[in-house]
Amino acid sequence: LDLQHFGKLNPLVVNQALNMMNDYQINWSIIEHQPAVDVQWTALRLAMIILLGCSNYELIILDEPTFGLGWRQKQTLARFINKILNKKHCIIISHDEQFIHSICDKVLELDSKSLIQNSGLVREQR
Repeated sequence: LDLQHFGKLNPLVVNQALNMMNDYQINWSIIEHQPAVDVQWTALRLAMIILLGCSNYELIILDEPTFGLGWRQKQTLARFINKILNKKHCIIISHDEQFIHSICDKVLELDSKSLIQNSGLVREQR
């Protein structure tokens, strides 16, 4: 994985990332040498988010992470993001209000220029 070269993915965590991909039905050994355009869109997106989630980055910014995903795929993504949010900060840019309110503890709505505190959100503990 190229992220190892930049010191952002600890080699000890590589197996954890690969196991997580398997948990989400993404077989890294099948897709690792394929051009991104040949990998299914949802598998590519989830694989990238898992790699970023396992990396040493403290802040992850996701732009429209649910675009093109079905309901079950959104649920899978929400579960994973909830897991990584125990260790990282995440900024999510999205028009998917239901998804945002299901995983974010604070929501900045640009149209209304308001900050919404989601105090009822229960974060999954690891």
